[in-house]
Amino acid sequence: MSYENIIEETLSEINLVQVNEEAPSKDKIIQNAQWLNDRMYRDGQLYDWIQELAVPFFESSSNTYKVYVYAIGARLFDLGEIKEAKIFFEWCIQIDTNYFQAYKFLGDCLMKLRSRFDTASGYWEEAIQYFRTSIYYCEKTYNDSRGVPKENYLGDNYLKIGICYKEIGELQLGKSFVIKASEIVTDTYTHYQDLGFDNWSQIIHIFNEED
Repeated sequence: MSYENIIEETLSEINLVQVNEEAPSKDKIIQNAQWLNDRMYRDGQLYDWIQELAVPFFESSSNTYKVYVYAIGARLFDLGEIKEAKIFFEWCIQIDTNYFQAYKFLGDCLMKLRSRFDTASGYWEEAIQYFRTSIYYCEKTYNDSRGVPKENYLGDNYLKIGICYKEIGELQLGKSFVIKASEIVTDTYTHYQDLGFDNWSQIIHIFNEED
């Protein structure tokens, strides 16, 4: 079976994340973000995103709403506050269940949390589910509004699914996803560096080395 068929079959067996809760009110989200920044971070960029979220806009403009909630989550992630960032990304997908970027970041959060806390099981599997859901909604709803190629969004998810499978001992399956990722991303993609790699050959090597 080709690696393409292996990937297709594997993805078909992974359930999409189901969103069953509603996001808190905008005021509650702002209050939460302000508390975090005032008590813990006093970060200028985070403050700016909170102020943008607080600007009145039409309630029907969920796109504007979710983007600022997402930006706050991304800033918290960059600050290393992964548990707090995860909450904001969860609110993002409650605001918009198609928000593929937020699903991807939720997978990132779980990967980070799993590497820090070795006491909870299922983090890698749950991360895979979020990355798979991100792929589904990216294929379904992608637009070029941020100027990031669709191939890079998809490739990032494939790469991280591959790494997760490696961590749970599914080396050949993980390698298939990594190969797929390396083949579809554009030359502008460098997010493997976030995982501590310099290039695709280095990533493939760790699979061959442990096989």
